[in-house]
Order: sequence, then C-alpha cells, then structure tokens
Amino acid sequence: MQIYEVKNDTAEILYNGNEESLFLFDFLFIEDEELTIVSQVTDISSTENENLNIATVKFCLSVDKTNRLTKYNGHTPPKNAEVGYLDAAEIISLFRPKTNAVVWGEYSRNPELSVATDFKFLSSGFCTICDKPEQSEIIAKTLVSSLEKTNTRTLILDFDGKYQNVKTTNSATFGKEYRIPLDSKALDYIFENDLNDCTPDAKVVIQNIILEIQKYIESVDKGFIPFEMFLQIMMSETKRTRNKGLMAFCNKLLNYKYKKIFADKDTQFSMINDCNGSFKLDLSVVDEKFYPLIFASVVSRLFKKFYVITDITEENTRTSTMKSIYEKQNVRLIPIISHENKYLNKIKAHCNNFAIFAPVEKLKTTENYSVFVEKLKTDEFILYGENSLFVPLLVSIKKQLGKIGLDDIDEITVEDLDDLDRANLELIQKMMKEEEAKKEATTISEDDLNDLEEIYRPESFVQQNQTSDDEDNITEPPEIIEEEPIENNSSEENIDVEQPDIENDEKIEEVEEVEEIEEEPKIEEEQVQQPEQPLQQAQPQQPQPIAQEQTKVEQKSIDIRTPQQPTNQRPMPKANEIPVYEPKEVNSTNVTDFAEGMRVSHAKYGTGTVEKLIKYGKKTLCSIQFDTLGRRLLDPNITTIEKL
Repeated sequence: MQIYEVKNDTAEILYNGNEESLFLFDFLFIEDEELTIVSQVTDISSTENENLNIATVKFCLSVDKTNRLTKYNGHTPPKNAEVGYLDAAEIISLFRPKTNAVVWGEYSRNPELSVATDFKFLSSGFCTICDKPEQSEIIAKTLVSSLEKTNTRTLILDFDGKYQNVKTTNSATFGKEYRIPLDSKALDYIFENDLNDCTPDAKVVIQNIILEIQKYIESVDKGFIPFEMFLQIMMSETKRTRNKGLMAFCNKLLNYKYKKIFADKDTQFSMINDCNGSFKLDLSVVDEKFYPLIFASVVSRLFKKFYVITDITEENTRTSTMKSIYEKQNVRLIPIISHENKYLNKIKAHCNNFAIFAPVEKLKTTENYSVFVEKLKTDEFILYGENSLFVPLLVSIKKQLGKIGLDDIDEITVEDLDDLDRANLELIQKMMKEEEAKKEATTISEDDLNDLEEIYRPESFVQQNQTSDDEDNITEPPEIIEEEPIENNSSEENIDVEQPDIENDEKIEEVEEVEEIEEEPKIEEEQVQQPEQPLQQAQPQQPQPIAQEQTKVEQKSIDIRTPQQPTNQRPMPKANEIPVYEPKEVNSTNVTDFAEGMRVSHAKYGTGTVEKLIKYGKKTLCSIQFDTLGRRLLDPNITTIEKL
C-alpha cells in the first residue's frame, strides 16, 4: 500500500486487491519520520488497472515518538510514508475500561469482539441520534442495564409506548399511579393557555385568585395545592359572581380533571424520588398537547441524582424546558433524537459523546462523523465523541435486533399483532380515545352552580389553609351535580317494512300529499308489521297528557294524532302503496386487489414490494418489504396502500 494523494485530513491509498483486502471502517497506520497517524477507511473504489484499488481514509489519531495518543493534530504525511493494516482490536482496547463498562454491542467486522466504554461517555453529556424506534429501544435497554449495575437512578419517560419492552425496577402509568402537582409553574401554564376565550373582567378575577393561591403554595412545604381544591375554589367564585367567562374557565378545568393531569395527593408525584434503581413512566395515554407541561414538571421535581432517558420531539419539548433541564446539576439528560429534529443543534451543544445511526434521508450537515454515518447499515451505529478521541467505533446490533423479533415475521401469531403497523394502530387508538372523551366530557352550567355548596371566600382563603398542612384534614368537596342530557323521545321511529316497488308516478304524488297532513291517526305496531293488511283510519282523538305519551313511547307504539280531515282531502294511502327504498351497501377495500410481487406505495413508509398475503382469522394482511424501512405488516382496510 502507498499514498496516492493527500488532501486536508484525508488521503487516497493505492493497494493491490488480489493481495490485500480492505473494507469500510478498517484501520490503517501511516508512519513517517515525525509522526504515526491512525486513519480509517471511508470509501473504496476501483481503477482502470484491475489489480489496483483506491481506499479513501480519514485521519483520526496521532501517535508521537513517545507513543502518546492524541487527536489528529493536522500533520500532512509525505507520499513515501509507510502505510500498513492496523488491527481494530488494538484501537477498541484503548477505550475499554477495567470496571463499570458500558457494553454497547459487537464490532461489526468481528462479532467476537465487543465494544465497550466507561461511564464518561454518559456523565460528560451523551446523546443518541436515530430515526427508527427499534434502534432507540436497543439503546435504552443498553443504558438501563448498564446504569442499574452501578445502582444509579434512571428515569425513562416513554411518550409513545416504544419502550414497553424495556424492563425497569419500578414503573407507573400517567393518570393512574402518577400525576403532576399543581404548583406555581403549572398555574402559570393554565393562565397562559386556558384564558383565550375569557373576557377581560374574568381574566382579572382569575389572575387575582391564581396570584393568591401561588402565595399560599410558597408558604407550604409540599409546594402544591390539591387540584380538587383549586377546582372548587374557582367554581365557588363562579357561583358567587355568575360570570360567563369564569364558567367557561371552569369547564376547561374539568377537562384537566377528566384527563387526570393534576394530583390531589403528594404521593401521586413523589414516587419517582422515593424509588431506587430504574423507573419507567408511561405517558403514551396522555394527549400530546400536555407533553411539554408534564415533561417540564417531572424533571423539575427530581431532587436526587438521576439519568433521564427520553425522546426529544418537537411535540414534547420547548426551548425553555431544555434550558431548565441542563441547568439542573443533579440531572443528566440522555436524549434520543432524530437527525431532522429542530432541537438537534441545541442538544449537541450540551453533549460531548454520541451514538449515531444511519439517517433515513441523506444528511444535510457537514459534521466530521457524516462521512462515516452515511455508510452505516441499519443494524450498525458509531460511538463518536470526546471520550473516544473522535474515533468512530463501529458497533453492530444485529443480535439485539434478532431478539426483539424484527428478522422473522413470515408467520403471524397473536404476539405479532403488536407489530402490525404501529403508526396506524396508534392513530386508531387516539381517535377512539378522542371519541370517548367527547361522549364523557363533563361541563357545568348555571343550574349546576345552584347545587354547589359555597366553600370559598377569597379574602379568607390563605388564612384558612395556612392552619392545615395535612391533606387528610381537607374537607372533601361536594360532588358536582352534572346535568344529564334529556333524551329526545321522538314519536317517529325507524320501522323496517318490506314494501313493493313504486309502480307509477301517481302513487308518489299521493304520498307527497299525505306528508302535508299535520297529524295522522294512531297506527298500532302489529298493523305496521303486517303490510298485506290495509291500514284502518282511526277516529280523531283528543290530546293526551304527557305522562301517557311517554308511557306509550316506552311500549314502543307510535302515537300519531290528527284533527278531523276536511271533506275535500284525499284519503290516506294504504300501507302497500308507501314506497320503501333499501339502503345501498358500502363496499370495503378488497385485499385481493394485491398480489405477491406487486409494487406498492405508502404515504409514510414509501415504496415497497408485497412479499406475502397473510390470513389471520377473518382478516388478510399484506407483508410488504419497504425499500428504506424494512418489512411491515399492513391491513389494507385500515391504511391506504396504492398500487404502482
């Protein structure tokens, strides 16, 4: 091997392909009289000579005459410098600690060689950059298992349920075991986000109450107010003032109660600080509009030393939240973020070490690691940063991917249902939750306020609550009497009657004229069910009391009343003359439109090939190998799949 050309921190090396085998990420040494340079292969190309190839290498490390290893210092080697192969095990061993090692995976070229680093990779600012959920899941498992060995407290915030398979010592689900406290910051959030529809006078009243409550919160050790107490305070003030703006604000507070966002007891949010080891908080059931509030509240309430592992997305994070987290001395944030996230540059400013996976789309940045990342496979990543002297350490996670069942999905089982197009399933679940919320959402009206006991006087609130620090002494607020919706018991019912088709236009005209009659004689249900018998015209009846009408509705009879018909009015048509139209059937998506080998397109996953049609019960699923994201099982009746 010999140097063909040197340019900046890269060089092109000529070598005989028949005698020497080089692969991407292999290490070479370049040695001259002054310095030895450790370089890494980033590209390989052929020449016109079939025996000669060109390997492009990037300079990584410098080794001086005293064998001191440092970051590459910019030395340019001459063309006659000696070039030779360097065993990767020698480089990886430089970063392997003697104790408390974080084992990341296997070296891609040699599965028998594990890649490990010490905890400086984590403690001095660490970040994972990846675009796929299975990659972040493996990193989370690696971090939790390594941190538990050192008895370090670790918190996983699982916003979308991708870390369900990550085992932790403790866990809780938001809204059930865990809720956030209603403290001063939470009150500021409510004031900023829930008063857009209030009138100026209502805003003044609400702001005065919130300021008074914030003063009270500062005077107590627990630093929060039970949400139920705050709700009753606002509703009592609404009853007293009869202010429409306050009533609308109370309805928004009831939404927080329905969503189970805020705590009534300190045990609902103190469990994380009280635990030892790892703790996973499941936030997948929470509406994403509350993510920034919950994220900031959970982290601000960490009083002990914690490593916090979580995804950083544009939905769950704000710039102020990131700033407050990195200012906390007892919290070490380990973010997992995508290549295209707008917060990536701000995250990298606080991090010295990275685990970087291949991007879904080509990188637009010109970072030093970009040339390596673009050559990675989906089951590989590089460890790169200050604690590896900016040498990319190539790690393979192929074995770990096999463990979570991503390599074999030819046959579908009950367990495989969890892998059915996660995005579609999550969307369906979210839609179902929204529909359920609309049905069960609670609101208050002026009538509700009449049944509410008055428990609050603004001028005496602070005095009354400063005398009681124990939550058990708080008087239980009265239940809110909610108006039940009045059912509209209409006299019209849908009755399935088989009738002959229309024979001519005259019958249609007769029906139209009948519709103009204000009321009709009473028709018993038995008569309606027997269309072959003509309907008999009943005698005019006097209006009956409402109670009798409701009784007849409960007996499923139709009570139709009519005044005496004029002599010149046409007689009522017979039952067999009333036209009835049968509803049209809606055709569902036919999965037989797809065949094995067919090229298809999906809005999220891109283009791919149908590998197999899988029958499961009454359903037929398409196993599609997508060009960039791998194999997915999709239900054509749930998601849109277009044929190419």
